[in-house]
Amino acid sequence: MGLWMKENIGNIENKLIMLRKAGVAFYAGSKWKGIYYGDYKGLINYARSNQVDYLVIDAFTIPRLRPQFAFLLDENRKHPGLQLLHVVKYKDRKTLLYKVLPPQ
Repeated sequence: MGLWMKENIGNIENKLIMLRKAGVAFYAGSKWKGIYYGDYKGLINYARSNQVDYLVIDAFTIPRLRPQFAFLLDENRKHPGLQLLHVVKYKDRKTLLYKVLPPQ
């Protein structure tokens, strides 16, 4: 996912990614912030207040460590405040990249 972001998102080095671990941000060449612990509304508010540009959700860690956000693994569902940009699937795992949208 990180290499895809580096190749496909302009000015990625000045973007902030919220995710569970720094790996994706490292490969993207971007800054990162750890994922929020609370509920979904709090996640969106936290992301916006911290100027987070992107959110990475993965099927390996999110269901175990942040189960309240496991519903974000459903790529066919709309999630208020987020726009799905890219999905990487490998074997039985997937990683989703969302853009954090400004308030409307």
